[in-house]
Amino acid sequence: MSNHHHTLLLDQEMVKKLLTIQDINQAVNETFKGYGQGKVKNPTKVTLDIGQSDDWPAYDGFINAMPAYLGTQDVAGLKWVAGIAGERQAAGLPYITGLIILLDPHLGHYLAVMDGTYITDMRTGSQTANIIHYLAWDKPSISLGLYGAGRQAETTIITLSDYFDITDLYLWNRTRETAETFKTKMSSYVSGTIHLVDSD
Repeated sequence: MSNHHHTLLLDQEMVKKLLTIQDINQAVNETFKGYGQGKVKNPTKVTLDIGQSDDWPAYDGFINAMPAYLGTQDVAGLKWVAGIAGERQAAGLPYITGLIILLDPHLGHYLAVMDGTYITDMRTGSQTANIIHYLAWDKPSISLGLYGAGRQAETTIITLSDYFDITDLYLWNRTRETAETFKTKMSSYVSGTIHLVDSD
């Protein structure tokens, strides 16, 4: 290993270009397995409250620091993820924003600093997809119900579609308009019908 080192800076577009849905599902699957085998260190996250449930500072948000070491990849990392409503919401920005820093544990070189928002969204959806994959591993197709049509619902369907043929999706959402948008956006991932379910 050389002592000269360059840290990669990867924005969200580059991260999206480099990762397939299969890559994401496989990484989540391997990390779950690695954790079970004692090859992954995943300490409890530290939360910095910046007004989510505290009076001060009044930013209506939180920031989580989540370090981990993957023995399966021999890499350490830190995910620094914020959820901020307040001014961020008023500016029309998504609630979650994130950054991931990767470190080579041998020499302490920083390998990459990259957008963590897309990875966080997809990883959360993929956790659900992987769990369902294990529960229904012998089934080529599934039907399912979803409460809510937010970003996590989208990433769950996208990652699930890598494992299963989704024949029927029953969706309840607080507002009909968001449900309709979801239906249009997600129709390519669902082979069957997306049924919008009313409150009653």
